[in-house]
Amino acid sequence: IVCSFSRAPRTWRHSRVRDAFAFAAWKFDLQVHTNGRRDAPTYEFSFRTDEQGVPTSKRSDLHITDERGTSYILDVTICDPTTVDCVQHRAGGRAGSMPALQKLYSQHVKTYENICDWHGHHLIPLAFDTLGRMHPDSAMKLHNAFIKHRLGSTKELLPSRNALWRWVGRAFHASVSTAVLRACTVPACATRRSIRTSRAMAA
Repeated sequence: IVCSFSRAPRTWRHSRVRDAFAFAAWKFDLQVHTNGRRDAPTYEFSFRTDEQGVPTSKRSDLHITDERGTSYILDVTICDPTTVDCVQHRAGGRAGSMPALQKLYSQHVKTYENICDWHGHHLIPLAFDTLGRMHPDSAMKLHNAFIKHRLGSTKELLPSRNALWRWVGRAFHASVSTAVLRACTVPACATRRSIRTSRAMAA
């Protein structure tokens, strides 16, 4: 639940969540842009130039296009709900992780909105906490891109809205669970039965 101080586990978890959105986009008949390699596809999108036309190294996590040719840039960011701001927020009787989610969401809008507008893309900042809560605006923009703003003829063939959240939710929680097991040095492939057996032997 608490974000690791090590970069590797955080990067690994971030990549798994990004991959889940790529899978969901394919299921919703959206074009997912990759480097073209079947053996090791990568989804990162390089802007190459900023909103002033100056070369930049700025990149985003995922680039998708719908049947209208509308282009979306998705970028995942994950926060820790145990930060000081969140704890103080909960003490006031409000939703615990919202301050951190709002901060990350706003930072991504500030970082990517202008450059996306310059290149003709629509930005979807995907702000989560490690418990799987998503910023409300992230959920709204995702629903609009995947379902609401699609052509009527396409909507009839798409999976349901519940299917979208089910795929994303399962993948997110699976990645977080595996990250926790890895942090505890438990093999990610360990089954519940093997874990129970190990506990019984240690008792």
